[in-house]
Amino acid sequence: MSKTRSVKLLSILAPLLLYQSSCNHPNKTSQNQHRNILRVWAHSGQAAERAVLEQQIKRFNNAQNATTVQLTFVPEGSYNAQVQAAALSKDLPDVLEFDGPFVYNYVWQQNLVPMDKLISESVKQDLLPSIIQQGTYGGHLYSVATFDSGLGVYGRRSQLQAAGISIPKGNKDAWTIAQFDRALAALAIRDPDRQVLDLKLNQRGEWLTYGFLPIIQSAGSDVNSSLNRPPRSHSHAVSPKLDNKGLCRPQYR
Repeated sequence: MSKTRSVKLLSILAPLLLYQSSCNHPNKTSQNQHRNILRVWAHSGQAAERAVLEQQIKRFNNAQNATTVQLTFVPEGSYNAQVQAAALSKDLPDVLEFDGPFVYNYVWQQNLVPMDKLISESVKQDLLPSIIQQGTYGGHLYSVATFDSGLGVYGRRSQLQAAGISIPKGNKDAWTIAQFDRALAALAIRDPDRQVLDLKLNQRGEWLTYGFLPIIQSAGSDVNSSLNRPPRSHSHAVSPKLDNKGLCRPQYR
């Protein structure tokens, strides 16, 4: 997973904080009394990510005297549930840190407002195109990110070699689905319980789209299109197919 960050992220954080402060707590009479305090929620997440966010907040607070950011870490597992509860009670923080797949639902729920005019063009040009694409809904920009991420399947080189499985060196010799099936079958022969694949199929929420939508899209289909017509590839059936063969770890079914 790529997690590249730079000092320029402070220039993203500043307008984001400012725009969010104007759109939340519309029914609170005490808002004007605390107009210089901005509440920020973030996932408790991994220690390294928490440290970076705390450093960003510290730099922002030390760089000026007009606004103070108050950061609250929320447990990972209950994060979205707490966001929904806060929205119902009209007690959302001024700024939300959230996983990308949630942006469209939050916009649909009217929990976010556009930030098109609050992020400079120079900052936008410095962001990865994928970050702009994911943060855009209905022609408006609703979120920016400190990093993009990627997924991949990895395994033990020694086990692959012992099973006589060729290890791809790049995209040109990457496994096809058929080759992937054969590789799993070869590994299963050498494994007492044959459970050689972990797809975390017990997880809910954004994982199913985050983890498997790229497979569907890379095969030329999409979620919206597949709801109305048969899939253009059998990538949709990959996960159940592997699970039915008993190759997935049972705790993740």
